[in-house]
Order: sequence, then C-alpha cells, then structure tokens
Amino acid sequence: MKKDEHFTEFSGKAGKPTSAERAFIAAAYSGKEADCSTFTINEKKISAALFEAILTGSFSSPDFPEWVLSSVGVRLSGAEIVGDVFLERSNVINTVSLREVAFKGTVDLEQCNLNGDLILSECRLEDTFYLSGAKLEGSFQAVNCKFGNAKEDSGKDQREFLLSANNISAGVFALVDCEVFGSIELIGAQLRGTLRLDGPSMAIVAMEEALVADRISCDSVVLDSARIEGGVSLKEARVNGFLSAIGTTIQADCTDAISASGLHADSCSFAMANITGKLNFMGAAIKGQFLANGAALHNPCGDALSADFGNFGGFFFTPGAPDPETRVPKPFKSDGCINLSLVNVATIIRFSNASLVSNNIQALSLRAANVEGEIEFRDTEIEGHIYGDNLRVEGRMSFIGDTKLAASTITSESIIVENNDNQNTREKFKHHALVMREARVQGRLILPKICPVGIVDLSSAKCGTLEDFGSGWPEHDKNSPEAGDQGEGQSPQFLVLDGFEYDYLENPSGHTTSAKRISDCRVEWLKAQDISDIEFHFNPQPWRQLSQVLSRMGYEDEAQQISIEGKNLKRKAQDTPRRSKIESFILQVTAEYGFNPWRTLAISIICILIFASF
Repeated sequence: MKKDEHFTEFSGKAGKPTSAERAFIAAAYSGKEADCSTFTINEKKISAALFEAILTGSFSSPDFPEWVLSSVGVRLSGAEIVGDVFLERSNVINTVSLREVAFKGTVDLEQCNLNGDLILSECRLEDTFYLSGAKLEGSFQAVNCKFGNAKEDSGKDQREFLLSANNISAGVFALVDCEVFGSIELIGAQLRGTLRLDGPSMAIVAMEEALVADRISCDSVVLDSARIEGGVSLKEARVNGFLSAIGTTIQADCTDAISASGLHADSCSFAMANITGKLNFMGAAIKGQFLANGAALHNPCGDALSADFGNFGGFFFTPGAPDPETRVPKPFKSDGCINLSLVNVATIIRFSNASLVSNNIQALSLRAANVEGEIEFRDTEIEGHIYGDNLRVEGRMSFIGDTKLAASTITSESIIVENNDNQNTREKFKHHALVMREARVQGRLILPKICPVGIVDLSSAKCGTLEDFGSGWPEHDKNSPEAGDQGEGQSPQFLVLDGFEYDYLENPSGHTTSAKRISDCRVEWLKAQDISDIEFHFNPQPWRQLSQVLSRMGYEDEAQQISIEGKNLKRKAQDTPRRSKIESFILQVTAEYGFNPWRTLAISIICILIFASF
C-alpha cells in the first residue's frame, strides 16, 4: 500500500476502526504500547491489513493526518489480529514487540527486512508462521507463546502447525517456555547468536521431526529442560560454542531423537536428559567433551548413541546431580548400544557408576576406535558385550571398582539390529562379555576384579602392563562353549588368550596376598581358557608368552614351571600324535623337558650303578 492512499480496511462496524485499531494507530505514532486487554472481544480486533500498514510505516488516513511511525517501534498487547498477515519482501522499519496478541490466520514474513527485534510474549499463533529468508537486524524472541493447536483442540483434518524460518538471518532465535504443536524449520539459518528452545515449560509436539535445523550456523544451541515429541535434526550444523540439552526430554520412538551427523561444535551436554530414540552423531566433530552426566538413553530399536567415524575431545558417562528426595546422584543409564566404532577421541572415555543394558547383544562398541588418552570403567554394570576389535588406546584401559561385565541375557529371537550386516557379528558374540581381538593398549590394561559372566576374548591383543586379579578369572567348570547351550540366558565363562601379548605383569600371581606359588596361580589362569584349547587341540602360545614374561621379570623358576605344565598338557591333548606323546613322556620323566639336567644326571648315575652291579 502506498503512503498517499487512504487506508479503509478497518475491522469495526461500517468500516470504522475498532477501539484496538485506534489505540494501535495512536501508540505507533507516540511510541507507547497499545494496551487492548480491557476492550471487549469485538473491540480487540485489528485487521491484518492495518497491522501490515503500521509495521511498514505505510499507513495513511485523513482521520490521522499527522501519523508517522515512531522511531521506537511498534508495541501492542491484548489484541487479536484478524486475517492473514502478508509481509513477504516488505521492510519492517523498527522493532516489533507483541504481548498477549492472538493471530487467527497465517503470518508471512518471508524475505522481509526487519530493522530491529521481533519479540512475542504470551502470544498465540494458530496457523503457519513464515520467516524463511527474513533478515533481522536484531533477534527473534518468543516467550510463553503458543503455536498451533493440541490434537484435542483441533479438527481431525487440520494440518500441523509449521514455523518455517529456513535461511533466516538474525541475532538470537529464541523460543522460551513456549508450546509448539507442530514443527520448527531452521534449515540453513545464519544466526549471530544462540538458538534457544528451552525452559521448564518449553514443549514441542510434532508428528515427525520437531526441529529441523540442518546446516544452521550459530553461536550455541540450547534445548535445556525442553520436552520434545519428535526428532531434532542438526545435520551438518556449525555451532561455534556448545550444544546443550541439560534436563531435556525427547521422545522419538525407533528413530533419531537427535540427528547430528556431521555436526561441528565445541562441546555437547546431555546431563540429566531423558532420551528415547537414537542420538546420532555419526561423523560429528566435537572439539571438547560429550557429557552425559546422569542421562537416561533408551532406544528399543537399536543404538542409543551412535558416534562412529566422529572426532571428539572426550566422553563422560558419569553420575549427574543428586536426586532431591534420596540425595543420591542420578547414574547414567543406557538401554541400547553405545556405538563408538571408528571414533577418534583426544582425551578420555569414562564410564562411572553407569549402567549399560543391551537390546541387541552388544552394549558398547569400540571397534577400531582410536583413543589418545585412556578408557575407564569405574563401578559400572554392563549387560551385553563390549566389542573392541582393533581398538587403539595410547594410555591405559581400566575396569576398576565394582565394575561388572556380563553377556547379554536376551534370547536369540529378541536380537535387534539396525541392518543385516550386524546380525551375524552380534549373534557370533552373544556369549561374550568382552571382545578385544587385535586391540592395542599402549599403557596398562586393568581387567575387572569381579569375574565377567561370559567369554573374555583377548586374542591377538597387545598391552604394556597387564593388571589382572584371580577373583576375575573364570572357574574351570564353566570354560566350555557347551555351557552356553544349557538354555537361554546361560553363558560359558572362559578366556581366549591366543596371540595375546603383554610386557609386564603387575600382579604376577594374580593375588596381592597368596601363599601359593606364582606358577600354580598362573596355571589356573591359563586353564581358564576354552577347554578345547587345552584338552583337544592344545594352544601353546599363551603358555610361552607367560613363561617369557615371567623370565624377563626375574621369576626363572616360575617360568620353567609354566613351560613344564604347558608341555604336560600338550602331551595329554587328544590331537597330539601317539609318537609325540611317547617322546614327550620320556623327556618329562628323564629331564623335565630339559629344564632339570640334574634329574638326567641322577638317572644316568643310577643306570650306571645298576649295570655295574651285574
């Protein structure tokens, strides 16, 4: 509308302005707030056309001959805007501040230029709100507003509300303690400040994705204390600061609760959050820490957290703030696999007072992960195996305190995998508690003091120092694969040590105080391997490795005893040829396989004396 035209599109009777419209025109001229809260329902109405004319400064009427828009901007409260607001590609001159204003139609501000802030407080918008491509010199802020209608308030055929702000340029974009019954889109948005969707009363209820902010650029993303039904998408987002979802509840059954693949951020915090669905951080780059203090992750359909191929400063799955009633810190809990396959970690992965329960046999995947610092499990319970094939740890890897490992107790029919490629792998290790084949721990490997319920596979793994405990060794009567075939939920317990190499034993006997010889204790440890590697086709490598390490540590006699016992067991193995058994028996009787030349000498002297007597 041109400035020299006379405005006539009022909402009152006979085309006259309502009380609210008169107050709005006067307030916009004086720079004061137009408070329409005391007017009757019909007198609260302001036409969408007048609203557009005031915001753009194009209003003109002979009844208001001196009217110009105040440099302060527009302030309106307690009114109802009737009709669709259409300001696409318009220039909104100054800040717009609306309080307790209801919009009955669509609000279209696409590609508009706003030379200030857009502030909504306790407003209600029932139809679509378009901000895509808009350029705001200031910020967009909505506090205690309601967008869309709840299902029980709307007709069956009513479409879902949409706040579309794709490619918007603004300072802060904030919805605080708002209710949104629909979706928010911020794809490609360029924010000079923070994206905020937070507050104890903040709620987004969507049929599918609640927030889509792919490729957004902003200082930080804050979702603290929000309740979100539907997924949050932050794919390829660039966050200069942190992503915070402290105390957030997200419900996204069997899909991504947060899809942040390719996200770049300084740090992430999900402290005290309650997430149903997958946290998908595949390929993300997080310079600092990924914090999940006191969080509860649940995904009945697969991984609870997937950060494979990502680069992270560290991971902390530790207790959160104390419960107000019990004053006990809330532990981290995960029902679903924590997938850290092929991840690069600069400092530490720490699980403390945590609980991990698998719904797909695998509770934690560290396959081919590269950790420049250390991995620590302290007082943590894990049901489902830890999969660490080809893991690389430059520091130490420790299972300390009352950490308990156990194979998954779910039945084979209940195994949940996200693709068929994982089916055979996870089925293969259904009786395992720890799998570290070909893993490399440059520092110390500290194994649990409590015996894992399931198979511990260290085949072809290497570590600097091995610190293990006799209390964590399996019992001999459980070291057969058949032990897991007695029924669902039953797992064999044995060690797989083929190719396992270590340079030093922190506890040579496996006990801090023991009257037994080191060799006797360590024979028990080696006999805790799969019974087939002892009684059927004897595997000599673990025995040679232990003997060599004890010898280098100065325990020569103990090393010899290990070698002798190993050769005895090899002779007794079922697949040892009869001739080899006879030769081995002769060597054992006459010289203890060459380790006891005095026995050979004594036997020789006895034979000479016997023959000399004839």
